[in-house]
Amino acid sequence: LDEYLDHTQIGCKRYMPPEFYDTGMYDQKLDIFTFGLSISELFTETQHHFKENRIQIKKSSPIFSDLIDRCLEDDPRYRPTAMEIEATLNLYLNEFDSKNSTSSNYSTLSLDEQNKLFCQFYDEYHSEAVQIIAKQYPPVKRLSMYRLSAEKSHDDKSKTKCKCCIQ
Repeated sequence: LDEYLDHTQIGCKRYMPPEFYDTGMYDQKLDIFTFGLSISELFTETQHHFKENRIQIKKSSPIFSDLIDRCLEDDPRYRPTAMEIEATLNLYLNEFDSKNSTSSNYSTLSLDEQNKLFCQFYDEYHSEAVQIIAKQYPPVKRLSMYRLSAEKSHDDKSKTKCKCCIQ
């Protein structure tokens, strides 16, 4: 390895994010994308489809599907940070542990029973968890070019007007 070649191809081709193929550039958000694919496979027991340098998820995860979707955003700016992912997973873990700390028989349950118990907990807690995480890590706002143009034309009449302003 050459210490000066910081941006060389790494990892498996089928796990590379779109920006790797589109621009050849990548950063830490590559790891977030790969993490999203990995947990999708873990929770669905299904590998994604890869063709022409693009991925397609075959099966939606029963848990953390919104986190997975965000990790797999085509635009890396809209992927969560590693800190946000850690905070999200720890939030669920801590709440799950606190709810099950009084139940000493959890460890004696079969893996299927443990999974069912967690999925039930996830369904009940998910809405609250999303709100908690959104306060700590506000979602990145997306504005399409059309929307930006429309807002500018309403505010500044000297700019090119959007279609909704032209009569």
